[in-house]
Amino acid sequence: MDVDKLKQWLEMAQKFQGKDFWSDIFDQSMPNPPHMNPSESDTRPSMAPELPLYDIYQSGNLWIILIDLPGIDKKDIQLSIAGNQIQISGQARCPYDNAASIYSERISGTFQRIITLPEIVSEDQAKASFNQGVLEIRIPRTAPRGKNISID
Repeated sequence: MDVDKLKQWLEMAQKFQGKDFWSDIFDQSMPNPPHMNPSESDTRPSMAPELPLYDIYQSGNLWIILIDLPGIDKKDIQLSIAGNQIQISGQARCPYDNAASIYSERISGTFQRIITLPEIVSEDQAKASFNQGVLEIRIPRTAPRGKNISID
């Protein structure tokens, strides 16, 4: 194939794609292979989800929040609630003495996440339990109260 035909093909591909066809093909990010430590210097953008993962459920007059914290000890978790936000933070420690992580997808080191609920909650009635790596928070829903405003 000569160079002129290759140029024609490239122009046609760009015409149909409407942008630089080859840069899209070669610039796609690939995840780290299992043998590559994520802490190695790697300039590719991270596609990892924010951790820890959580679910929010509404059951009648109750909010139920489940937060996945596999392998984390209860004593290493801090939890606070203010307004409509729950802040979870803590420390994930290596479960093995004298072992270095080669590859990890689970939480490691310190972590923090803020969870925003759709409404303001009563912090003093919240209850939390930790079982098999799942933190469960139960918070009663408070009905929004109307307020009369005097007109001057």
